[in-house]
Amino acid sequence: MQKIKRLKALALFTLLMTGFMPIAAASQWDTYWAARWQKKAEQQDPIAQFNLGLLYYEGEGIPQSYQKALEWFEKAAALGNVDAQFNVGLMYYEGKGVKQDFKIALEWFEKAARNGDAAALCNLGVMYAEGLGVAQDFHTAMKWYQKAADLGNSQAQWNVGIMYYKGQGTSQDLKIAAHWFEKAALQDNLQAPFVLGLMYYEGYGVEKSYTAAANWFERGAELGNAQAAQSLALMYYEGKGLPQNYEIAADWFKKAAELGDIEAQFNLALMYYEGQGIPQNYQESFRWCKSAAKGGDSEAQYTLGFMYYEGLGTEQNYKKALKWYEKAAELGNIEAEFNLCLLYLEGKGTAIDYAKAFTLCEHAANHGDLGAQTTLGFMYYEGLGVSANLDQAIHWYEKAAKLGNREAQFNLGLMYYEGKGVTKNVPKAIEWYKKAADQGDKQAAYSLQILLETERQ
Repeated sequence: MQKIKRLKALALFTLLMTGFMPIAAASQWDTYWAARWQKKAEQQDPIAQFNLGLLYYEGEGIPQSYQKALEWFEKAAALGNVDAQFNVGLMYYEGKGVKQDFKIALEWFEKAARNGDAAALCNLGVMYAEGLGVAQDFHTAMKWYQKAADLGNSQAQWNVGIMYYKGQGTSQDLKIAAHWFEKAALQDNLQAPFVLGLMYYEGYGVEKSYTAAANWFERGAELGNAQAAQSLALMYYEGKGLPQNYEIAADWFKKAAELGDIEAQFNLALMYYEGQGIPQNYQESFRWCKSAAKGGDSEAQYTLGFMYYEGLGTEQNYKKALKWYEKAAELGNIEAEFNLCLLYLEGKGTAIDYAKAFTLCEHAANHGDLGAQTTLGFMYYEGLGVSANLDQAIHWYEKAAKLGNREAQFNLGLMYYEGKGVTKNVPKAIEWYKKAADQGDKQAAYSLQILLETERQ
């Protein structure tokens, strides 16, 4: 089985638009209020027009209609209602109730921004940063983000941090980036605590501190950030900045897994498999491993293939083992490639195909897989999928044997004893038998005993 994955390095960030913000909970709206706002809206009351737009947008107390929502937002916006100006911009941006038009969205965000709307200022920054409805301009994007951030908008604070982190629209400065991420995090921005945790973990722009990293990961995890929960679990698992505790690690892996984090799903599968911090349960291990495998994790795909092969947590199924090994191999997983070789060599889940087995084995061997190197030696020795070649058999056995593979050590000893591919050399045979025997190879131990007894006679 694979080992628990380790904390990943900082990833690139995505600039996010500010979401649509209703002014009241849906439960407050009913048919009575819809009729009341309708009457006031028709009397040119901009607040009533805005609220009526919200009712149409949400479909509360009135049939849902983006077109009518936009109509009433535009009426309120024309009368200077800032929230309506923002929502008109957002609807053009998203193409709700109207054909998507970034240029018109930009115009409405500019109107709301001139009236001091922080969310509109932030969205202007996004549009300039992404080149939506306007030529891409990071310096102008930074200007708008900064204005919104100074007004306390947490999304803008997050984006200012990103700009300083990447050096876009300003000089790169990780220390200032961390400052703005912290401001956003203290306002419960979902991404910021996780990124701050990574910065403290790696010492980017701040003094390296596992304790501070764990604190920020925990804050993010409690907000529902899956990556923060996964990272916190790893810190408990490894005992970095926190007392090592497999039970708490398993608990946070489970929270992150349930939030959809693929690495956490795989790590949880491994903990169920090993019974670390949680009762051993192959069925649960299989379930979470399958979830991570479907999410595209090559190690999970490899492990799922192994569980199908062994019948762990599920019925044994060589065909499904083959399927998942193939998926993992396509993503570059060398262990999966070697196991595929064995399935083709043994005819499990597929017809025997020595040529295909050889191709897979050779590729895995050239990428350092000891089992593949040993098997490749065997295939050259027996002439399976390739012409027999004792020189090549010796070459691959030696390569794996020197790196500690006991099967290769035994086979190499046998070739020295029999004088196949090499000059017969009993001392060399004894040397390699002993190395394999010292690693618990029973066949090597038996052969060594017989050979030593023969030599004494």
